[in-house]
Amino acid sequence: MSPTLPHFHTPILVALLPSLLLAQEPAPDSGIPHLAAGEARGSVLAAVEVFNGIRSKDGTISLVNLKLQTNTLAGILHNLIGREIGRRSDYWRFIPSGAAGGDLEGKKGEPLELKTSSDLQVKGNQVSHNNRYYLVSHFVVYPKQNRIAVVWIRGGRLDAKDWRRPKGTQWAFVTREGEAKLKTIWKNFKELPASHLRGIGKKRQQLLEAAGIFTVKQFAKTNLEQLREILNISARQVEKMMEEAKGISDQ
Repeated sequence: MSPTLPHFHTPILVALLPSLLLAQEPAPDSGIPHLAAGEARGSVLAAVEVFNGIRSKDGTISLVNLKLQTNTLAGILHNLIGREIGRRSDYWRFIPSGAAGGDLEGKKGEPLELKTSSDLQVKGNQVSHNNRYYLVSHFVVYPKQNRIAVVWIRGGRLDAKDWRRPKGTQWAFVTREGEAKLKTIWKNFKELPASHLRGIGKKRQQLLEAAGIFTVKQFAKTNLEQLREILNISARQVEKMMEEAKGISDQ
């Protein structure tokens, strides 16, 4: 199954977007003890750099073009982040198997769980442990650019009441109250896919990609007349999209 761009157009996410975009500015601390915001950010971005740099000897094969499922890519990034934190921190120890109940363990035995998500939601499984610290990294996949990009890093402590478990599913999702507990460590919504903009469906996304326009940042910087020609829509429609794109890029 080929990795695809995350689906940011679900009604819930569209409704939440204004509050997500206006989320608190990057925190001076990470919301996680003994892990500075800069250390958390540096670990995640270093892990992404390693991920994107993994290639076959001849340079023709990468993790992205292996056509792995998105959750497999998330799992690889997850362990790369844990490895980077464990390598940089003298307090947190990376546990690759997660057997102790967390992905990293502090010197006092406290668990730190990593979440890597290919959309703007935070989810776990029904039997996940809930009372612990979390470092959440939201990423997007760009198969045609042969890379992933992190758009949001958050941290904080969540407990059982911060999760909802819809019946009939294997998933647990963080509630609005839980979301409010997670501190923004770093964000770069400029890297969100252009398909995130209202009015850009699958067909228009393909037209933009054919023209080399993948991200919101690229959309915002493209000439209006060029966009009108690519999308075959009115200048006013393009202006509205560009206004939205620039608003997101300014976050």
